[in-house]
Amino acid sequence: MAAITPKTTDTAPPSATKTTAAKSLASEKPVTNSSEFVHKRLVKKKVEGTPLTQTLWIAGHATTIAMGLIYTVYYLLFRSHVSKISFIAYRLALIGVFLSYSCTILSQFAQKALPSYITLLGTVNFQYLLLAVVWFFNRSSLFKLVPYLIVSVMQLATQFKIDAVLKLSPQLKIAAAYDELLVFVVLTVDTLLMRGTSGYALFLYAAFFWLRIIESENTRYLLYTVAIKLDSTMAKQKNPKVVSSWKSLKRFLTMKNERFQKEFLN
Repeated sequence: MAAITPKTTDTAPPSATKTTAAKSLASEKPVTNSSEFVHKRLVKKKVEGTPLTQTLWIAGHATTIAMGLIYTVYYLLFRSHVSKISFIAYRLALIGVFLSYSCTILSQFAQKALPSYITLLGTVNFQYLLLAVVWFFNRSSLFKLVPYLIVSVMQLATQFKIDAVLKLSPQLKIAAAYDELLVFVVLTVDTLLMRGTSGYALFLYAAFFWLRIIESENTRYLLYTVAIKLDSTMAKQKNPKVVSSWKSLKRFLTMKNERFQKEFLN
């Protein structure tokens, strides 16, 4: 699961009548760093949804949490993600994602005024909705489910004002962001071992993550902090192409990070 979210894509979720309900649905994507920055990114004009949309949104997040916990507990106890229970729970959790994210997208643009697919592809919720579709048909993994679980927990905690959970928001958002990096490791290993359809999933996830790097200051900031930690190791590489590519990546992330700090942290 988010937690942690881009300039044109943060959501405007369904709300029945109360302002607090509208705020709780502000974004489906967990953000990675400063809580002050998160606030700035999530403040946006809301589009009201119907009571039915609100109910379906809550039901979707609740399903993701319940089925995700069943999958997690069963996996930790029996070390199996291929059993019937694991298979069903994993996919029901993703169906909950389909429901909650679809409600948010519909309420954001209004059901009768949905933009083109190109425009939708530039929104964070539609990107994560498409990614959930990929995970639905791909090999199940707890790492793939974690960001969605965290988002659902934070959204419902905000909706019902569960302060004990909200206090953990920064830690949960950072955990979700790092988990997304770990998914690369999982997909790479699965691809090398030729497990199922992991090859095409790795390709699609790389394209998805590239969109996040281009559009999200949070993602670039996270990669920058990881790059700093890896810099000394990569500098020792003897392959000139590796060193050159690493310097180009570091230069790009440094430039974007300076812009990030100038606009949001100073």
